[in-house]
Formats: sequence, structure tokens, C-alpha cells
Amino acid sequence: MPDSLLLRLNPEAPGEAEELVADHLEAAGIPMLGTRTLEEITIHLLATAADTREAALDQDAAQLIESYVTIQAPPRAAGARIRDLMSEHNVDIAGALDTYDRRIELLAEAGIDLANAEFSAEFGRNLEYYTGFVFQIEVPAFGASGHIAGGGRYDSLLRAAGAPVDIASVGLAIHTERLLTAVREGL
Repeated sequence: MPDSLLLRLNPEAPGEAEELVADHLEAAGIPMLGTRTLEEITIHLLATAADTREAALDQDAAQLIESYVTIQAPPRAAGARIRDLMSEHNVDIAGALDTYDRRIELLAEAGIDLANAEFSAEFGRNLEYYTGFVFQIEVPAFGASGHIAGGGRYDSLLRAAGAPVDIASVGLAIHTERLLTAVREGL
């Protein structure tokens, strides 16, 4: 997307923006295919344009984020490290951390062995529809691309696909060929 289009989009004038996006698509020879409407595309581009106009983070906020994304530890230890980090910076995310701790408790109560689990603050998914907890199940013997399953929470996805309201959803994809290899090899 050329920067010039983003610079011309005014988040305060969505009606004008839709016309600019339509003109841009037409001039570039990009047909409207698929399920996204011109309005949906414009809304997304307006959000991107608004982000480009935001002031840069101050140094303290940037440093806090840098410190956070380096946290990689077993689940309970990671939660404690995050609590300590936020406390040092007077940031109150107690509600989110209580939810995280409860999730860890529920996993343990469900029989999930957390001894080999690892929390990574840097881990995430590049798909915009995820709205919360994301995970990946890996087989270390398979190397860097050795995950056998991955997924997460995506409460807004069904609304984006046409449902009238958000629907709480969790899902995952399993690489069955990798899973079969792991089972056969006793990994």
C-alpha cells in the first residue's frame, strides 16, 4: 500500500476515505474479489492510517516493552517475573495476571504436565483474528519448525465472517503428519 494513500486517508472522515480507497483500487486495477467489502477494507486502512499518526512511545514505555518480550520461562515463573516487572514500573495488570494464573491452574488440574511447558512473551501469531491466548505444541527433536499443533482464542473471527455478534472461540490446527511421526518415533 503506497504511503501516499495512508497519508491521504483521514480517520475523521470515513466517507471520504472510502471514496479514496475505491479510486485507489480502480487506478491500480485491483478488483473487489472475496468477501471483504469496500467499507471493511477502508476501516482497516483507516486504523492503519491512525496508527501512523500516533506519537512515538516514550523511552520508558519502550524499555518496559523490551523487558517484557525477553521473558521466557516455565509458566508459573514467567507469571511471577511479569508481576515483578510490572510492579517495578507501577503498571497494574493484576486482572490479566490473575486470569493467566487461573488458566495455568486449570491446565494443571486437567492433567497437563507443565514441566515441559514454556511461556514466551515474544511468541505470537501473525493472524489478526487472534484475540487472546495463543499456543503451540512443539516436538524439540523436530527442530525450529517442529510444532505439531498451534492455535488460540479468536472471539471476533465469526463476527468478521458474518455472525451478528462476537462468539467466544478457541481452535487449533494439527499437523497430522508431524503428529504421526512423533507418535511412531515415541517422541
